[in-house]
Amino acid sequence: MYAFQLQPMPFVDPSRLVLIREEMPAIGLGTSFQASPKLHQDLEREAHSGIQSSALLNDLSRTTTTRINGVVMVLDYKRVSPQVFPLLFTRPALGTWPQISSGKPDGPHQAVISYDFWKQAFAGNPDAVNRELQMDGQSYQITAVLPKGAQLIPGSSADVFIPLVEPLPKVQENNVNDSLYARLSPGESLHDLNVRLAALAARQQIATPPQFRSQLKNYRIEALPLREAFLRQMGMNRLPWLYFGVGLFLWIIAVFNISNYALLRHHAILRSLGIRQLLGASPLRIFAQLLLEQIPIFFLALFIALPLTGLGSRWLSASLFSGKGDGYHLFPLHFNVWMFVFVFVLLLMGVMIAIVLPLSRSRPASLREAMAGDERTASLSKGIQRLLQLASGIQVALAIAVLGVALSLTISALVLGYRPLGFDPEGVFYASLYFPPGQANKASLRTVQGALRSVPYVHGEAFASTLPWLGINLGSLFSSPHGSGRAIFEVTIGEMLSLLHIPLERGKALPPLSASTQGRSLWVSSDACKRYYPDTDCVGKLLHLGPYFTYSAYPIAGVYAPITWGLHTMMRRNFGIVYLPLNTPIGHIFLSKMGKVQIAMRLSPDTSAARTEIRNAIRLALPGSFLANIHSYAELIHKRRAGFLAFDAVLVVFALLATFISLFGVYVVQDAVQSARRSEYRIRRLLGAQIHHFRRRALVEQTRILLPGVILGIAVAAVLARAMNTKFPHALLYLAPALIVVLPLVLLVYWFSSWWPVRKVLRDG
Repeated sequence: MYAFQLQPMPFVDPSRLVLIREEMPAIGLGTSFQASPKLHQDLEREAHSGIQSSALLNDLSRTTTTRINGVVMVLDYKRVSPQVFPLLFTRPALGTWPQISSGKPDGPHQAVISYDFWKQAFAGNPDAVNRELQMDGQSYQITAVLPKGAQLIPGSSADVFIPLVEPLPKVQENNVNDSLYARLSPGESLHDLNVRLAALAARQQIATPPQFRSQLKNYRIEALPLREAFLRQMGMNRLPWLYFGVGLFLWIIAVFNISNYALLRHHAILRSLGIRQLLGASPLRIFAQLLLEQIPIFFLALFIALPLTGLGSRWLSASLFSGKGDGYHLFPLHFNVWMFVFVFVLLLMGVMIAIVLPLSRSRPASLREAMAGDERTASLSKGIQRLLQLASGIQVALAIAVLGVALSLTISALVLGYRPLGFDPEGVFYASLYFPPGQANKASLRTVQGALRSVPYVHGEAFASTLPWLGINLGSLFSSPHGSGRAIFEVTIGEMLSLLHIPLERGKALPPLSASTQGRSLWVSSDACKRYYPDTDCVGKLLHLGPYFTYSAYPIAGVYAPITWGLHTMMRRNFGIVYLPLNTPIGHIFLSKMGKVQIAMRLSPDTSAARTEIRNAIRLALPGSFLANIHSYAELIHKRRAGFLAFDAVLVVFALLATFISLFGVYVVQDAVQSARRSEYRIRRLLGAQIHHFRRRALVEQTRILLPGVILGIAVAAVLARAMNTKFPHALLYLAPALIVVLPLVLLVYWFSSWWPVRKVLRDG
């Protein structure tokens, strides 16, 4: 919670930083965190915009190869406004920030490199500043090195940042593909800025020609605090609150049970406290005595809690929040003094509650009654017994709800994470191939294909813009007469679908690399076919790239079987997959912009000699290219699944702890209640009652407690699952089978916790 919500971000005066976004629901940009260059220019021209400074960052990372100190290296670069560096950071690690004029058409060609790239490419040599860097036929002068760990966009791992030259060409200035950062003017509030942005949006709608106003229906410009925007982009805006709520819930249950135990124990020693008070002990002395009794428990709890907190932080950092490209390093999760203070205060509050509650009942009248009474009057009253039994029922309900929802999420994660992939990754290996500058084209692909076919270890090869489960999701809005929605956009060749054993269901097959394709056809997965054309076969029908009224329409040539592209939360937002051949004009444009391609190949046997021969064959066939490390595709998917299940594992651990604490509290309560009835049981035995009579009575009493607890637990479980359904879309689906497992388990443990005190009292009696 501290890391994501309270810890200062590594920027200059982060409280005044905002991200400005445009929302255009009519064209599928209803949840965009991006803005257009035109909006940036409009804000720069506003006389009283409420913005002190702003900067535009192009979200598209480009890849190229360059030669540094005689070694061919691959680098990712982004185009950003030069104002972004002083907007976010005080000073660079080395050098000076680029001139603002570098963002103008005739400005100097200057670049900023990342700290990691500086260490990797230049070995941390200060002489890297002022060096020339060749990228895509253009020379850039390095002026600065970013601070260590600095990141401009969550998930961005660019090595080099070059100027984004404005104004852009007319055809690009309206593209909503960039991040727009701004700093509020002194004294300006976020609310005031959003009022101005709403007025600007209204003016833009009025200025739009009537024939295009339908595209701006519900058009909105909004500013968000930069922290909130980052967390939303990372999908982490609610998760810290969920963990905090679960942890606080565990603490409340623990304190509740500690308080119960303290009250019951205090009731048992009430007579001795009264005697001490008669002998002259002051309330302060009694408080000190109770405090001394709690101090060993407090330090024992602190001794256990602090290492567990540290280990938990390290485990979360190494598992759930370990992605270097996911932006988590902006919110480092590590054990610090604030976590120590938080744990210390929570434990201290628990101790104080355990002391104050009993003292509140140490009234003189209660002490005199305890001293003068017999065993029966010293026992728990009927009202207190009913109250404690009610508490037992509530704890049963909480145990059922928490454990049921956790098991439901676990089943959902197992089913969705290990559902059939729709393709065969076994024996497949992949690597990124980076082309020499200006050579990202079909001819280079044919050259690499020929080189791979000459390697005896390779038994099939293919190329694509990305691969399923790789974590790179290229999506676009597609439309048909029946509706519009986003689909995953994959640029590939027919060999890739054959290599992964993805079957063709109907229509024509995606053409191989050797085919000469001049048309504009698309191929889709069957789930996308049903979403865009639910009532008819989609083969031969048109699919529009963008809103339906655009002219970019492509006929669907074939339908392939559906595959799982990644985790269910990502697939849930897309209609399916749209395939575009690499060997088409638009495929060539895409390839040249990316500057790289993914190679997939079946490799047997997988040895270091085989990988070396593949690397040498490509280097000789295409000089200046760079082949990244070769990885097992099956191992990649296994790691992705394991990381997906890690979150559910945390929830299950929390649920088991909550269940254990709750049922232990049930045992404490039942032990006290049954002990208080000891004298009653003795009298009943003297009057002729048999053991089975006591058992029957205990069964009836426990049933009265359990029935409301079970009903309440099921209701609370349904509410929790429904609340989590937005993050986990199958949380409700598996709740019923989870409860079928949880109910007997909780009831069995509850019955044991309740019956054991009864058995002990009857045996002693």
